[in-house]
Amino acid sequence: MIRTFLSAELPESGWLSADERVWSWAELYINAPFFLLEILEDTADGPMTRDVITADIREAIRLREDADPSRELVGAYLLTPAYINGSGSRQLDRLAQIWSAPGNLNDLVFILANLRTMRHCLTDAPARAEDLELVLDFEPAAR
Repeated sequence: MIRTFLSAELPESGWLSADERVWSWAELYINAPFFLLEILEDTADGPMTRDVITADIREAIRLREDADPSRELVGAYLLTPAYINGSGSRQLDRLAQIWSAPGNLNDLVFILANLRTMRHCLTDAPARAEDLELVLDFEPAAR
C-alpha cells in the first residue's frame, strides 16, 4: 500500500540492522485512509517513540492487542484523501476512536480528537450507527 523504487533506497548506514532499509521517498500507492501510529517502545537506551504508517487497520488492532509489555500503541493520526474529508486535499487529524460494523473492517467510522466524524465504507450497505462497535480507542483514559 506504500511503494517506492530501488532508486529511492539510500545507501546502507551503520545504524541500520541487516533487515532494515531507508528510502528518500515513498508513494502512498492507494487513494485510501492511512494511519500514522505512535508506538512507545522500551529499548536498551530507554523509551523511544516510533511512528509507523499503514493503510491496514488490522496493524493498529494488532499493535493495541500486542501482549508485549515493552511496546504500546499510544496514539494515532488519520491521513485521509479528499473524497473522505471533503477538503479538496489530503488531511492529517489526530484520532480519538475508530468504530466499525461488527466483523466488517471495510466499514469504518473515525472520531477525530476535535470530535469531527468521517466514514470510510467499502460496502454497498453501510451499518446503522447504532450497530457500530468500538474497535480502537485512543483517549488517554482508554489506555
